[in-house]
Amino acid sequence: MYKVAQGLYADVRIENNFSTIITLGKNEQKENKERRDQGAFIRVFDGEKWYFSSISDVDRIQEELDSLAAIAGRSQDIMGHPVVSKMEVHTGDHRTYARGNVMDVDRMDKLTLLKAYRQAMQVEEVATADVNYVDEYKVKTFWSSKGANLEYDYQRCGIDIRARFSVEGKQHNERWATYGIGFSDLPSQPLGVAEMVQECIVFTRDAVDIEPGEYPVILSPLVAGIFAHESFGHKSEADFMLGDASALEDWKIGRELGASCLTIVDDNTLQGHGRVTFDDEGNSGKRTELIKNGKLAGRLHNASTAAYFDEEVTGNARAMNFMHEPMVRMTSTMFEPGTDTKEDLFKGVEDGYYIHQPKHGSGTSEFTIAPSRVYRIRQGQIAEPVRVAVATGNVFKTLYEIDGVSNSQQMYGSVVGGCGKMGQWPLPVAMGGPFVRVKKMKLM
Repeated sequence: MYKVAQGLYADVRIENNFSTIITLGKNEQKENKERRDQGAFIRVFDGEKWYFSSISDVDRIQEELDSLAAIAGRSQDIMGHPVVSKMEVHTGDHRTYARGNVMDVDRMDKLTLLKAYRQAMQVEEVATADVNYVDEYKVKTFWSSKGANLEYDYQRCGIDIRARFSVEGKQHNERWATYGIGFSDLPSQPLGVAEMVQECIVFTRDAVDIEPGEYPVILSPLVAGIFAHESFGHKSEADFMLGDASALEDWKIGRELGASCLTIVDDNTLQGHGRVTFDDEGNSGKRTELIKNGKLAGRLHNASTAAYFDEEVTGNARAMNFMHEPMVRMTSTMFEPGTDTKEDLFKGVEDGYYIHQPKHGSGTSEFTIAPSRVYRIRQGQIAEPVRVAVATGNVFKTLYEIDGVSNSQQMYGSVVGGCGKMGQWPLPVAMGGPFVRVKKMKLM
């Protein structure tokens, strides 16, 4: 397909991208557009350095390969290099959504669906609302001088609602979303939206400020997913550990890190917004256990970090699009289900708090979760709404405080936004898990 000089490894990632975004305000249309683009990311490796470029004219790929080769060195045994040896070789057509993808759905049908969801927001207590429809379809072709030559695709869609409630002079901001792979996955009626609106009206009117302190806490599946992603998943990305002695010590495989009921995984193969059939180095998606039964079990890799640690690639080399180089990124990150029922978890809390809905989270060694809606737990039952500015603590200490994980699991996709790292934002990911009970967490 392409030619590269001897003594060099090269790969080419070609992308054909389609996306739709429609945004409706409470009483007006703000945006309604489709976008299509095409381009290629080209890399050459001489055994010492990577040389790369990004182009939108795919007819110039061979020319770019030749230009990069002209400034690169040479290695007599480039195919035996530890990094190149980690590159898998796959071929063939692996497209899943070639027929019936979101490109084939009329934009008017998307707008009609979105209007139904906006209608559910037409209540007096909703001061402002943005109701968003987003979809994305990508077809990628990957070629390498090692012999890879494959085609695969990616798709996601969803509706995301962001609203500001105003009740009796009190304000509350809330977000709600529904997720799908194909357009037909999205509910044709706004089920759940009316319930969310009524819950937010009551929350806005009745919520009281928390008295800061440490309390037993139950995390909803989405909040647990954000904790797993932000506070632990990023620490598992192996490129953060290169040359960092303290990180390597923290991430010693087999080290006991938390309660025995705790297992966290990153699963590239899971159907959803984080699915990676092949990563952007052509390696197949895999399921990686990061913590298993409370002990460190693995880390996430691209070919370079896998070679450095002499471990296997995990299929986590990802780029936001053809304008960016692949780096180690999460896919679908979650707590694994446990053995408790949700009801048993709540029964185990006499006086504590349930973090139901998050705004956002962050952290590595120290984490913060900014909750949107929190409820008091009294004698194992959800009680009155409470305003909490932040839940925070030390990641490793909190992992030991986990004492219960429910036996059911729920995953969430990234409709608007996604994961950010080193200037590449937003990358689609998924996160979630079961309900998770923590013996104590600082709430303020």
